[in-house]
Amino acid sequence: MSSPTKSDGSLCNWASIAPAFANAGYRVLVFDFGQPATVADDMHAATKKIRELGAKKVILGGASLGGTVALMTAARERNVVGAFSLSAPDVYGNTEGLPAVRRFRAPVLFVAAEEDGDFAEDARRLYRAAASRDKKLLIVPGSQHGTALYGGPAAERVRAAVDGFLEEAAS
Repeated sequence: MSSPTKSDGSLCNWASIAPAFANAGYRVLVFDFGQPATVADDMHAATKKIRELGAKKVILGGASLGGTVALMTAARERNVVGAFSLSAPDVYGNTEGLPAVRRFRAPVLFVAAEEDGDFAEDARRLYRAAASRDKKLLIVPGSQHGTALYGGPAAERVRAAVDGFLEEAAS
């Protein structure tokens, strides 16, 4: 069970990734979390905002802590049609992914690198616990974490898996 001690990621980690989603026709909202105690509320507010901007179907995604929070938010929000996580820990501070994936029934994708600490095992644990009948797990070689998976040795496989997942979940 992973429990990282800090999160140094930001919305800047998505700067090279999010435009590809937008170019594929998706509305994308990238944001930073506030304080650690508010991450679930922050994702809820972002989900509400993207709907206000006209999104008809919502797919949540995130990396590391953001991946766990995306899974938690997907389980509690109505009308979320899918969720994906890159290197999501099953536990991070006061966030817990396992109870969420046990409730979430829409399509879900878990991605992690084999040599990224405990995160590959966390992805496997989340995958096994997921209630969704449409769940996918991709463990790639390397040690990249979170959005760095998009630039690592398995970047093509990661991009293809996420792109395919988005297309299927949005249809």
